Amino acid sequence: MPPDRFELSTADIAIIVVATLFVVIVGLLAARKVERTTEGYFLASGTMPFPDENFDLVTCLGVLHHVPNVSKLLREIGRVLKPSGYVIVSDPIISMGDWTKPRRGLTKNERGIPIALFRDFIHSAGLYVVREHLHSFALTSRWSYVVRQSPFNVKWIVKLDSLLCSLPIWFRCYHPRLAIQKLRATAVFFVLKKS
Repeated sequence: MPPDRFELSTADIAIIVVATLFVVIVGLLAARKVERTTEGYFLASGTMPFPDENFDLVTCLGVLHHVPNVSKLLREIGRVLKPSGYVIVSDPIISMGDWTKPRRGLTKNERGIPIALFRDFIHSAGLYVVREHLHSFALTSRWSYVVRQSPFNVKWIVKLDSLLCSLPIWFRCYHPRLAIQKLRATAVFFVLKKS
């Protein structure tokens, strides 16, 4: 039975992210299956050079919406994850604008993942959802003008964001046609577990 709550402090998350990035980059460099670009390291084949069932925890925060084949990467994560291992994922679930036109601050192929499709990819990867939490309400980032720092570093704003995103009154459309449809959660946080 999965835990009712999965709580991590900010320090715990920071340690997990740094340790995971270090392990992944060192592993990739050791395997010499990476190519170095100006943007960092990437796998030319899209396949992770790790043995099956190798990791207890995989973190993937704000990465999937940059990857051309999200379902393949999630299957690879499922493959390298040990049985009963966890995956922590957070990514946008909105279209991020009209792809046919240049979008300020975004790469050409950058797009969110529709939440229903995201869930299908998770299931296809042999993973199940322990916790799903919508976050990043469309107007939350505007609080930075008031508090003069990242609003996600202010506890009461994070709680307000969580409350707003949990309300069932907001639109859930992937690509809004009207300005009012932009009032919604823009990202999802998943805690996943391998069956």
